[in-house]
Amino acid sequence: MALLQGFYKPQNPQKYKGDIKQIVYRSSYELSFLTRLDNDKDVIQYSSEEVIVPYRDPVDKRLRRYFCDFYVKRKLGDKIVEQLIEIKPYVQTIPPVLTGTKKKKKTLLNEVYTFALNQAKWDAARTYCSRRGWEFIIMTEKELGIGPR
Repeated sequence: MALLQGFYKPQNPQKYKGDIKQIVYRSSYELSFLTRLDNDKDVIQYSSEEVIVPYRDPVDKRLRRYFCDFYVKRKLGDKIVEQLIEIKPYVQTIPPVLTGTKKKKKTLLNEVYTFALNQAKWDAARTYCSRRGWEFIIMTEKELGIGPR
């Protein structure tokens, strides 16, 4: 399966916070979300991989940096909210199935590590957002309204 990635060219560049030539997307989900942000009249400002959240790797215990997919500042009713948003396939947001599968041991170990790493990143992002009065949101194809192909 080919991975869709590239640089996004916004229709409303004044809304982007950061280097307008470095608006990166790493999946079709992220491209779809960028298009929505760019065209949503309630989005005041957004950025792609501009907010860095420190977190501790659960395996080697080293301090690392998590580049959250999106920062969004938007009007919600009569309020202004700020959000960090992570875009992931749904399957990566749930614990991996370890029994009754024909996957190789190496594949299972990789899935367990990836899930633990994501949990550490997301816990750090929740704390980061809480301290600033922001929201942390994980969006999957379900929230994006993107069905299977």
